[in-house]
Amino acid sequence: MSLMAKKSFIRYTDEYLMEHIVRSDKAAFTELYSRWVLRVKQFYLRLCDYEEELADDLTQDVFLKILEKAQSFDPNSKFSSWLITIAYNHFKNDLRRRKHDETYRIEEAQTDDILEPDYEKMIDLEASSQFTDRILITLGEDVKTIFILRYMEELTIPEIAKITSTPEGTVKSRLYYALKKLSKERQQYKLSEWL
Repeated sequence: MSLMAKKSFIRYTDEYLMEHIVRSDKAAFTELYSRWVLRVKQFYLRLCDYEEELADDLTQDVFLKILEKAQSFDPNSKFSSWLITIAYNHFKNDLRRRKHDETYRIEEAQTDDILEPDYEKMIDLEASSQFTDRILITLGEDVKTIFILRYMEELTIPEIAKITSTPEGTVKSRLYYALKKLSKERQQYKLSEWL
């Protein structure tokens, strides 16, 4: 395929590219890969506590899975949600294989309104990404994953619940826990600056 034909994919949607990937169009895959590779790697870096080699391996695996599962993609659905679901499931399976022994027990949510908006307002995630990344390393995998999906990938609670096969109440509970921890650590950090 000519260079000009490859460039023509730039203006098309991810969903359109997937239709061409099903037909083994390498140029469509190259375009999709270039759009998403850095975002997927960043997703894994956060989940893997910035182990670059592991994040690279997982990222490459996910793009191979996209090729393998291209036929199962519904062109009427959102590509980004499909991709994040594959990426998350792959991470979970890889975590099991590595027999990661870090576990955190989070009390299940008993109410739908457990997330208090005050915690979300107190934390400016954009302005403190390095601080947030340091705290993420201390969270359990389930809590960290849900936090990343919500605040870095900007997914809704119902989308996160579907991707992670977790009840919405539990998603909210884990977000509340993460935000509370971030808020507490932020206060201690500010205090230490004055001591």
